[in-house]
Amino acid sequence: MIREDQMPDGSANAAASESVRLSRAGLFQRLIWILWPSFVVGGMAEAVFFSLFDPLELPYGDAFLPFLDRPLGEHRLLVYTAGFFIFWGFAAASSAFTCFLQRPASDLNRYCPLEPPERPEGCPKREDPKARCD
Repeated sequence: MIREDQMPDGSANAAASESVRLSRAGLFQRLIWILWPSFVVGGMAEAVFFSLFDPLELPYGDAFLPFLDRPLGEHRLLVYTAGFFIFWGFAAASSAFTCFLQRPASDLNRYCPLEPPERPEGCPKREDPKARCD
């Protein structure tokens, strides 16, 4: 990526819009990394869970949705759908936590909590607070 000081005059806005576009692309890519594997895992978890447990035999089913005209077990499609979204949500939370833990150190160390005189010897931000530590 080209730095702003290397660009011709008047193109700082182009650099900003390029940065926004790249950050949106990165966000979209992270969402795909989170949602697609969790979708697959949610589907597999639902298949395994409901091959072992019948919705008619789930305990306390009527307590969760009291507005239904029949017992919850008789609404099998509703139970399967709710189960899938619950499993998908848990898998998405797991994938999101994994993406959170995979952040590079440069993202975590971008902002120094210490004032310039308090920073350790050899820190490039000690003399110049605007210096980057990449």
